[in-house]
Formats: sequence, structure tokens, C-alpha cells
Amino acid sequence: METTSITAHVAKQGERSDMGSKIRALAWEECRVGGVIAIVCTAMGFVLMLMYRWITGSNVWASSEEILTLGVLGTPFLTALLLVLNPDYTGELVGGFSKRVMRLPVPTWAAVLVALALRAGFVLVTAAVMIEACRILFVEGPGFEWVLLAVAAYLLIQTL
Repeated sequence: METTSITAHVAKQGERSDMGSKIRALAWEECRVGGVIAIVCTAMGFVLMLMYRWITGSNVWASSEEILTLGVLGTPFLTALLLVLNPDYTGELVGGFSKRVMRLPVPTWAAVLVALALRAGFVLVTAAVMIEACRILFVEGPGFEWVLLAVAAYLLIQTL
């Protein structure tokens, strides 16, 4: 009797560690794809802000508030859009989660939760970096409440 419960306990522990490695693999895959998208979008947005600063020669936020706000907030929204859209088997861009990720041997809730949380984190970091870069380059910038708006917009786009 005692041996059976120990065997069952060891088997359950192995199952948990196996599930943890599958979720880590899913997180790694999401970081490999979504993380690169976020890094590239952030780098391009930062380069565009640097170019704007260099061309105008101005570091005053008030003189170009509308243009800078559009550029600063456009980057996380573009990141969110690119994270939602992915190519299907025909090469067309479709919304939702990748079919490849959904076929992994993890429960659907885990696949969706890991992908959604990491992607929301990527949008959050992209928005925060762009706002802080704008504040460094132009002395002022949009408020950090826009970071939450960008994440909320991503979550809304993803659920639709």
C-alpha cells in the first residue's frame, strides 16, 4: 500500500515538472517571436524619434506635441497589431493565436495565458521605453497612463 502511494506521488511530481518544461518551452517560443517583434518596433520608433530630433533641431515638446505623441504611441500600437496578426498556412495574415502554438502538448488555457501575458508584457515594455525615450530626447512626453492604454488596446484587439 505504502509503495503505491509513493509511486503515485513520484509520478505526479514528474508530470508537474514535465508540464513546467512544456510551459517554459512555450514561453521561450513566444519570446523568440514576439520579443523580436517588440525589439524591432521599439528600435525603429527610437530611430525615428532621433531622426526627428536631428532634423528639427528642437528638443521642445510643446512645439511638436501632436507629431511626437503619434510617433511615441504609434510604436506600441504597431507592436500590438503585429503580435496579433500572424501568417496562416497560405501566407495571409490572420488574427488570433498561432495554430502551431495551440497544437503544443499543453492545455489550451496554459497556451493562451502564457502567450497573452507575454505579449501584453511586450506591449507594456515597448510603450514604457518609447515614452521614457521621448522624455529623455524632448524633455517632456506623454504620461505613463498611455502605457496602460496601449496594453488595454492590445488586449481588446486580441480578444476581437
